Amino acid sequence: MDPSAAEWEDDFESNRLRPEWLWINQDPSHWNVTDRPHLTITTQSGGVLLESNNAKNLLLRPVPKGDFTIQTLVHFNPVRNFHFAGLLIFQDLDNLLALGRAYCEIFNETLCIGNAIYFDHEEEGVWVKPNYTTPLSPQDIAHLRIQKRGDEYSGFFSNNGEDWIKIGTHKFDSSRAPIKVGLIADDGDTGAPEIDADFEYFLLRTTGESTLPIADIWAGIDNLDDSYQTIRFREVGGNRIMVDYYDDGASYCGVDENNNPIYPLRARGTATPIVEDIYTYEVHLSGSCPHKGPYLNTTVMYYYDPMEDTLTDQFKNFYKRK
Repeated sequence: MDPSAAEWEDDFESNRLRPEWLWINQDPSHWNVTDRPHLTITTQSGGVLLESNNAKNLLLRPVPKGDFTIQTLVHFNPVRNFHFAGLLIFQDLDNLLALGRAYCEIFNETLCIGNAIYFDHEEEGVWVKPNYTTPLSPQDIAHLRIQKRGDEYSGFFSNNGEDWIKIGTHKFDSSRAPIKVGLIADDGDTGAPEIDADFEYFLLRTTGESTLPIADIWAGIDNLDDSYQTIRFREVGGNRIMVDYYDDGASYCGVDENNNPIYPLRARGTATPIVEDIYTYEVHLSGSCPHKGPYLNTTVMYYYDPMEDTLTDQFKNFYKRK
């Protein structure tokens, strides 16, 4: 493993999911983490490929910019078209990648060979071949990995969770909108019998980047006075989040005869995620002015919208990721 890499993992051994997760089309009656030491998602009618945009219980989390690897182990024995359980790279319901154990037997031997590993790609609502069909025994378990390098996403499987075999690579344009990563279990909108997919863990590993959804540099224009502000969240280890703040429109450091700020304000501090809502951060900042020394000591709330990838503060200032 790269010593500079950062990892985020949910082992599903608690009776609740980690708060960084978010659901798309959640149906609480078809998932749980309490009946066994796994996350169980029960398939139901719905899918994500082609005309089917009605899959339920897509479990996702934001991912930082840059390269990354996601990984899971799923216990799943698909028996009918188009049972599917595995990893998901999700931009929206028409742009995604899905690597999983699935069942398919209606096309040809290249695309469908029954219970196997499939690596599906949809872009702008169009299914992109090939799907890298790969037989794998035993047929009720799968170690799965997707690795992103630039615009290439490679799918892997393993027989033991240690030695990984690449089955194929898709090119995927993730520049249109932020992507999210996570887990999926559905029946491809066929009405197949409901069966359980048991996920033992989910691992996200980034290449030297923070696993915080909010980590990066954000910039915004204050509509009241057109000042320019930036704020950066950095994960520095031990669950500590450091914050750097800059504002060229602050009056803390003095104003000229026209009431214009003389010096920009620079501040540093720490951020604490609110326990009930991982996307709300309480930020404590201490700042100084070139000619005054320490001057600012304040706490500000910041709110991150993972679906829109936007950031606002309690004063309604809007920030966009640089």
